[in-house]
Amino acid sequence: MFGRKKVCALFCLSSFLLTSSLTSSAPSPQAGRSSLTVSGVPDASRDTGDNENVSLIGRWAGGPAHATDVVGDTAYFGDGAYLVIADYTDPASPVELGRALLPGPIYDLEVAGGYAYVAGSYDGLRIVDVSVPTDPVEVGFFDTSNQTFGIDVVGNLAYVVDYSGTGLRIIDVSNPTAPVELGSLYISGATREVFVVGTYAYVASGTYGLRIIDVSNPSAPFEAGSFDTGDQAYGVTVSGNYAYVADWYDGVRVIDVSNPASTSEIGYYDVPGHVAISVHLSGNLLYVALYSGGLRIVDVSNPALPVEIGVYTSSSPTFFARHVELEGNHVWMADDSALVRTIDVSVPSTPVEVSAWDVSCTTWGVDAVWDHAYLANTWDGLHILDISDPNAPTRVGTVDTSNANDVVVEGSYAYLADGWSGFKVIDVGTPTNPVEVGSLDLGIRCENIDVQGQYAYVGGYPGSGANPELNIVDVSSPGAPVVVSSVALPGGQCRDVVVQGDYAYLAAYSDGLIIVDVSDPTTPVQVGSIDVGSGHGVAVQGDHVYLAAGGNGLKVFDVSTPSAPVHVGSSGTPGSAWGIDVSGDLVYVAIYTAGMCIFDVSDPTD
Repeated sequence: MFGRKKVCALFCLSSFLLTSSLTSSAPSPQAGRSSLTVSGVPDASRDTGDNENVSLIGRWAGGPAHATDVVGDTAYFGDGAYLVIADYTDPASPVELGRALLPGPIYDLEVAGGYAYVAGSYDGLRIVDVSVPTDPVEVGFFDTSNQTFGIDVVGNLAYVVDYSGTGLRIIDVSNPTAPVELGSLYISGATREVFVVGTYAYVASGTYGLRIIDVSNPSAPFEAGSFDTGDQAYGVTVSGNYAYVADWYDGVRVIDVSNPASTSEIGYYDVPGHVAISVHLSGNLLYVALYSGGLRIVDVSNPALPVEIGVYTSSSPTFFARHVELEGNHVWMADDSALVRTIDVSVPSTPVEVSAWDVSCTTWGVDAVWDHAYLANTWDGLHILDISDPNAPTRVGTVDTSNANDVVVEGSYAYLADGWSGFKVIDVGTPTNPVEVGSLDLGIRCENIDVQGQYAYVGGYPGSGANPELNIVDVSSPGAPVVVSSVALPGGQCRDVVVQGDYAYLAAYSDGLIIVDVSDPTTPVQVGSIDVGSGHGVAVQGDHVYLAAGGNGLKVFDVSTPSAPVHVGSSGTPGSAWGIDVSGDLVYVAIYTAGMCIFDVSDPTD
């Protein structure tokens, strides 16, 4: 089946329609509350020039929550590439008001004057009119040409930082439909967040620490000072003479910035073993998001001696906080593990979670059967979409699992590679009510799967253990799956598996292609291999195997003699080749951080 799990995009599921000509350009956005979308799909005005002979017709763009902002009783947060607007008049029972589909994931956002300003990674600055919360519409954008990670808006100016790119950009947004850059400054390091006070922009710049930029003249910003925080400056907030920097494993550093040219550390808050990733200051209380350690509330009435007074943690093993925001007596925390948590902090010593909004998570695997798509959504489990209308996919069912990495659907069952939680069998006979009916702990991190007849072939990574990387499971009784055999790989990690006929073809992480004879699934035998340095994804058609070989691009092998595969063709790719599928004369390769490439393989050697 074409499209089965091989070409999958992080953060969204996309449907493509092949056309015979380049996508035409659409008119530029006009003044006023004009839309840049057609039927919820980005139009050609957003085309980067990298799309050839392919048109996007539909998307399911749910993904992790990286950012939040709250204005009064209304919260704004990212759900992958969706900007979601929700009414939190009753924080325990939030209600969605509307959502806007943007080109890519939302890494930071700020709402001001009826507009949401979004840091959209490779999609630059996006501006969404949210004056009508039930009908948010994107009205403007600015291409930063790099990964836009952080944003602060003051008056008519948006201050944007690019991760490993330009650094700081200052953009005039007085006309939101036509933003104009006024000035920029290159800043070394992975610039992740910016906080502007008065005439200074304070930038968290990764291993380069805190950078202080004089922005009194927006057209000519310059560095006025800096401070080496010790680890990786990830988040920053400023009040009075002090900057509070979330500095990864070094906790929170308190920096005296009264004289930007002569900064000094006066205090720190350390949480050994945890990563400080985001900070928010209100009065004398500092709210700190720890990536895997929840929320900490710290009294900084004496900045030289911060004192922890409150702690919130979750029982969930996958609580990965990304961003913290305060409004009134509540904190909103964006969480990589598919939640936006609302925490009552009216009593700082005893913060209490009052609600958790379920967003999507990173999509690693997908299978499609007739009118439904099945998504392996990492920490958020299995999601089932109704794709009968490709322009408007709709989520109809979910099953919460630990770490869904790949999925294959056969008949009424979905077979799931669920990370360290093993192999799962889900009854999807009723897509709106999927139910887990069977499972197996295989002792490996299950990452990929294929199913042929009554057997499931489950590959993965054994970690520090000695368990085999490929397991063959009898699923003739879905509620009681049984391992019948296994294969240990020399390189220690199976990244993908496809079974065709009597052979299983494995993408081995550090070994390339491995071929296993499975004519008798109870006694598999490795019969061939060819080392090309890396293997991430594999597809098979006839006598040829196509390998997504990471940084080595696309590799093609003749396997007419499985015991002696021959390398017959290859092509470079614009990034690391991770996923792959083949149909007819076309091979589709998913490129990590760079979209998809389509290759004509009518002559596999050329």
